Amino acid sequence: MVNSTTKPAQSRSLPNIKLVSSDGDISKKDLRLVKQRFLNLHKLKMRRALDAVTPRQKIFLELLPLLFHVNHPVLPGYVSSKAPAGIADYAPGKLVIDKAKKLGKGFVYSKRAKRSFAIESIFLMGSVGSIAYVKGSDMDLWLCHAANLSADELVLLQEKACDIEKWAESLGLEVHFFLMNAESFKHGAATPLSSESSGSTQHHLLLEEFYRTALYVAGRYPVWWLVPPEEEGNYQAFVDNLLKQRFINQHDVIDFGGLENVPAEEFLGASFWHLYKAIDSPYKSLLKLMLMESYVDQYPNFQWSALLMKQRVYAGESDVNKLDAYLILYDVLEAYFIKRNEPERLDLMRYCFYSKLNEHTRSVSKQDWRQDVFMDMLEKWAPLPEYLENALEHKEWDISQVQQEKERLTNELTHSYRLLMRFAKERIDKSKRDSEELTLLGRKLNAAFEKRPSKLERSTIKNTRIRQESKVILKQQKVQDRQVSWLLNRLDINNNEQFIRQARGLIGLLAWCVDCGVLGEKTKIALDPGESQINAREVSQTLRSVSVFFNTLPKKPADLNAYRFKPVVTNVMLVINSGVDSMNDYTEKGINLTSARSDALSFGSQRRNLILSVDMMFRNSWNEIVVGKYEAMDGLMSCLCEIFDHKTLGVKQALPILVCSSYNSPRAMSVSKRIHELFKQIAIVYKRYSQKVSPRLVIQSARSFYLMQVNDRKMTAIAVSEKNS
Repeated sequence: MVNSTTKPAQSRSLPNIKLVSSDGDISKKDLRLVKQRFLNLHKLKMRRALDAVTPRQKIFLELLPLLFHVNHPVLPGYVSSKAPAGIADYAPGKLVIDKAKKLGKGFVYSKRAKRSFAIESIFLMGSVGSIAYVKGSDMDLWLCHAANLSADELVLLQEKACDIEKWAESLGLEVHFFLMNAESFKHGAATPLSSESSGSTQHHLLLEEFYRTALYVAGRYPVWWLVPPEEEGNYQAFVDNLLKQRFINQHDVIDFGGLENVPAEEFLGASFWHLYKAIDSPYKSLLKLMLMESYVDQYPNFQWSALLMKQRVYAGESDVNKLDAYLILYDVLEAYFIKRNEPERLDLMRYCFYSKLNEHTRSVSKQDWRQDVFMDMLEKWAPLPEYLENALEHKEWDISQVQQEKERLTNELTHSYRLLMRFAKERIDKSKRDSEELTLLGRKLNAAFEKRPSKLERSTIKNTRIRQESKVILKQQKVQDRQVSWLLNRLDINNNEQFIRQARGLIGLLAWCVDCGVLGEKTKIALDPGESQINAREVSQTLRSVSVFFNTLPKKPADLNAYRFKPVVTNVMLVINSGVDSMNDYTEKGINLTSARSDALSFGSQRRNLILSVDMMFRNSWNEIVVGKYEAMDGLMSCLCEIFDHKTLGVKQALPILVCSSYNSPRAMSVSKRIHELFKQIAIVYKRYSQKVSPRLVIQSARSFYLMQVNDRKMTAIAVSEKNS
């Protein structure tokens, strides 16, 4: 195993390279030296990449170039002898050939002279080979193909790549290949660089990340390596001169373009995208948002992170840690926040950086180079804020600490959003600010952070360190105007209460507890029902139903395409008569009333309506959770009309999944079944509605009737008393 942090190898100083002399001459010797320094750096990065994967997974990285260099039936990726193959400037070594023979019995490598190559280069994107690589992270590979491949050949190449992805999956690796035409990309083709790409909004900025983080695997090397840092703003002219003067051969290099003339709207698109990603993966995305902010602060004179890496290579830096993409990112952000004198944001950046590396520090059983580097960084960070100290000690957080973390991160996201919009107004034409991609990203952010009285404040930060409460008390209390609310308080060892959360309805409070992970199976729940008739058994049943509701929701965030349309209801939960027994006058006497007239909306000879309250919760396609509480039959009608509305359901939309429960009555089962039936009946009426047809539904409740009909694409209900009918 190679120890890539061996001190003697790193401390060896290399001379500074000045490619262009004072009189404008370029040295071919120095060009070769620069190329060799970059190749040596990428060899060290590949060794670290090999060290970071399991022994079983190493073969993927070792055989990767060979699999695209040849078509052989016994090797992974074989789809046809006509599939594009052959990598420019690549020849497998004996060790690689021997491993291929072990993998595929009967493999024989035959070297053939080729006039042209289908594959120009292969690069690994992102954190592979850096301090930030986490075991289990996916690998994005940029497969750069010749520009003259036909459509049929591209199909075969894609099939070959997919087959190799499946082989990698069998090794426990998640791999994604992206077919890339360097010439098309250079001229502005909207090609994603990785699975992190948002499309056309990040062309140059993702190219900067590529130059900073990409790991060269095989093929032509980037001509960007040979453009001195001081010539970055003159990139194309410098490259053209290298080719014209025959300092380099165009068949030896691959050109994706330079980083000059980056339009301001790219910062808008990239920052919006990272805001979008930060909702579900805050730490990594916040680091990138902060980097965007540092670039915006310099606009239009950028000090790119990739350029800092190049400067260090040209200056003779041989310590691979000083050339690590994520450690360079840290250096840039640290300098930025120190310059701005923002110590709190500097601490937050450090916390995000730690969180990105957290899996390494917790899962690695023996000391490795990542931990050595991080321990050195910690010494320089002292003194640490309490929340970072707690994180380093792997202490579990109670919900109040989680809320504080959420507030820190949300404040930072809000700060980034405001800075971004200010930059957009100052630097970008309105027509370019109004692109569809940015509109969708804005809707996603609005859905995540907008606060409305009926909207559940969702847990956007999934912190695995949340400590579930051991003992709590749920209590109902009166507030002004005869309204009631529910409180959740923590009980300490002396049974003293500490406030956690308050909500108008019990369902909304329990939903928040489930979504945030506050209550667990071992949590002891005391109950103070106030004037409610709810008991501990019903609370337990309701909590279980809420948990089931959340467990059935999609685990992945809503796709960005969902925000092209208005949000539609996908899942509905109704709890009927929570804390109320509609047969209370009989229950207290120990009487279980039965009747042939079993309709829960008009029960028995007295035609009693057994629906006294409705607690509703629904989830929509934008992943918002809406809660509401309704009283009596009028409330039930209002609840159903709210669901069956074109603004929340759309006439062509599939019916939402309904879960309906009732617990606190001998007739609870029949009550929930009746609401299920009513829901289906209303759905039929709603679906049959058109401009020419508008059917009606008549529902009897007690001694009155309700006339339900779609009006202006919204279900309406009109109460009609029996006397007037």
